[in-house]
Amino acid sequence: MKVSELKSRVTYILCPDKTCRLFWQTDGPFPCEGHCPHEAKQKLIIRCHNCDGMIILDGGHCILCNIPHDCPNGDRPICFRMDHAYHLLYELPVI
Repeated sequence: MKVSELKSRVTYILCPDKTCRLFWQTDGPFPCEGHCPHEAKQKLIIRCHNCDGMIILDGGHCILCNIPHDCPNGDRPICFRMDHAYHLLYELPVI
């Protein structure tokens, strides 16, 4: 996947374990969040609504916490991960 293909209002979960099936379990509203055995290595990726850049967060980042991000043009938008659409990735998107 390319960075330009990242969609707004989606949290991409970069999973460190291709054999893990937790994302596909439908027990809760948030796949993998809060109960991932690999959370220390997991990354969450969103697209900035201002500059369309990729923002990489550590696993376990709170859905309601502000995300510090400086856009290339110097803007400092207020970003949150409040949308509940998820996509599973195993590789970091490329430019």
